[in-house]
Amino acid sequence: MRLISLELLNYRKFKAVNIAFPDGLIGVIGANGSGKSTLMEALAWVIYGNLASRTSKEQIPTQGSGDEITQGILTLEIGNQIYQVIRQLKGQNLSSQAAVYVKQDGSLKEQAAKGTEATQIFMKKVLGLDYQSFFTSFFARQQELNLLSDLKTPAQRQNLIIRMLGIDTIDYARELIKKDRSLSLTKLETLKGTLIDENELQIELASKEKERNKANKALEKALANQKTKRDALEKIVLDYRSLEKNRDKHTSLKQDWLLATHRLKECQNNLKKYQQELKEINQTKTKLNKNSSQEQERNKLESKKTIPKIKDKQKYIQELEKLEVDLNLALKAKYQLSASIKNLKDLLAQTNENLERIKRLGPNEPCPLCKRKLEQHHQTLNNHYTAEITRITTELSSLSKTLQDKEKKAGELSKSIALRREEKEKLLQEKVHYQASIAALGDRENKATKEIRRLKTDIYQIKSNIENIRLQGKKLKFDEEKYLIAKKKYDTSLEAKHQLDLATKEYENNVRLSDLKIKEAKEKIDLYKSAKKNVDDLSKKHRQLDQLNGVFEKFRTNLVGRIRPALSEKSSHLLSQLSEGKYSQLEIDDKYEINAYDRDKKYPINRFSGGEKDLANLCLRLSISELMLERSQTDSSFLILDEVFGSQDSQRRSSILHTLGGLSKRYRQLFVITHIEDIKDAFESIISVQEDDDSKLSKISLSEGSNYSVASFKQSLTPLSSSSPVKGLVT
Repeated sequence: MRLISLELLNYRKFKAVNIAFPDGLIGVIGANGSGKSTLMEALAWVIYGNLASRTSKEQIPTQGSGDEITQGILTLEIGNQIYQVIRQLKGQNLSSQAAVYVKQDGSLKEQAAKGTEATQIFMKKVLGLDYQSFFTSFFARQQELNLLSDLKTPAQRQNLIIRMLGIDTIDYARELIKKDRSLSLTKLETLKGTLIDENELQIELASKEKERNKANKALEKALANQKTKRDALEKIVLDYRSLEKNRDKHTSLKQDWLLATHRLKECQNNLKKYQQELKEINQTKTKLNKNSSQEQERNKLESKKTIPKIKDKQKYIQELEKLEVDLNLALKAKYQLSASIKNLKDLLAQTNENLERIKRLGPNEPCPLCKRKLEQHHQTLNNHYTAEITRITTELSSLSKTLQDKEKKAGELSKSIALRREEKEKLLQEKVHYQASIAALGDRENKATKEIRRLKTDIYQIKSNIENIRLQGKKLKFDEEKYLIAKKKYDTSLEAKHQLDLATKEYENNVRLSDLKIKEAKEKIDLYKSAKKNVDDLSKKHRQLDQLNGVFEKFRTNLVGRIRPALSEKSSHLLSQLSEGKYSQLEIDDKYEINAYDRDKKYPINRFSGGEKDLANLCLRLSISELMLERSQTDSSFLILDEVFGSQDSQRRSSILHTLGGLSKRYRQLFVITHIEDIKDAFESIISVQEDDDSKLSKISLSEGSNYSVASFKQSLTPLSSSSPVKGLVT
């Protein structure tokens, strides 16, 4: 695997970074806390996401970046294929987005994965490493080197190496197997405790089936008995229904007879009443016939008296009409007199006015009409108007008296007319009443005659109906006593049938209950079989887990047994190179004690100086990385060493760097993170990381080292002046 380039935007201390990684021995140099390790850790974050981050995702964006996108784009070569991995954090919630693209001939070919989980799974499959194994394979830190020799017990060193190599996953798998084994054993013991003897269940089932057969026989007997009684009951029911039908007809005829006799009695009473009334009318007629001569004489006398009265009434009516005419004339004369009096009053007023005006004018004054002097006419006019006033006053007085007479006469006529009209109305009412009485008497006689005829007809029809009812009753031949006996027998049979039905119902319930008990017994057997199968399955699973645990244990023992020789061999080869042959062999014994050979003699690692011990730890750590890469079948094209010089003196550091440079056959890219400035001349390329004192943000630059070669140095680093998130790659 080879790193090609890395672009960062708003990632921790870096606002914007764009770097193309060269090959060879590369120094990542900067002060402590400037962000050297952070730059390298960004590789794991882009590939694996927040799982590979040493902090929560909220601490990843650059401080003060607000809602700006945090983004990383890593281009790397794996085998002969180039991949571009893109990861982003967006929005206030820092939602994660990621994608992987395959590149060919310098351009995007296709999207291989989309989404954070899909990207992580894809890269894990391509690399053959999870994020922990990735760190173990490609990152070597100073604290890891110290732990290899500083741990006090061999077991602690063994666990550390096992963890770094990922063998602890076998232990984790064994723990899961043990938990499954314990759980399956618990379930197995529980199920065994619930199992009942199958023979007991079969005996119980046979007993329940025997009970059901017994219940079925009882039910069959009850049903046969029920059929016999039902057949007998049907005949009883038919007889009873026939009698009941006759009883209903008899009751209906009896009701009709009662209604008819009641109606007959009512008609006979009414007939007697109308006959009595008609008799009284006839008696009155007979009495009148006996006194017919007296009646005729009386009628003659009445006629003599009545004729003058009629003539007087006719005359009276004529006088009334004449009075109405006189009243109208009197009223007309009254209105005319009123108009004449008004005219005279107006004339009198005018004459008085003229007289007053003449009196005001003297003889020498001009006439108001002709404008000539009045002279001797003044007295003449005065006398004329005075005489005229006297005449008008006299005439006015006479007319007023005449008007009063007319008004009095009109009032008297009005009263007379009112009285005559009242008398006329009274006479008319007497006439109407007399005629109505005569008509009512005739109506009564006619009504009585008609009612007598109708009642006689009704009585005849009712008697015929009663006779018809009697004949129907005689034909019906209803026997009340026989009906009561049949009803009692019917009720007794119904009760017997009801009791039989109840008994049959009980037998049916017994059969159903037996069926349920048989079903329960069969279900118990099924449950037993299911539980027995579960017991067998759990027993088989328990045995398999035991076998699997043994396999894992043997595999772990074998793997751990092969790791020590492999680590010893690889570490010895590196130690011989880095110590220039002074120390030819590094050994890890079966207790995981670390020993080094000095002049073919084995010594514990703690015997040596701090620098020599750090060198041995470095060799061991590099060997662990190589084993991890061999196990994952991943090409070991790059390695990152983080502050691995420890307490080495300048001569030993130079020696180590020289040896590391010789590892280019194994590692195409070897990154050395350090804060030591005086070793920069040993690198082919230098990535300088500097922190700005004001913004506390870091910038990086790429430069040539003293061991620079054109073939290894790819391109200079240029900070992004206007870096923007990738569009169209992650959506």
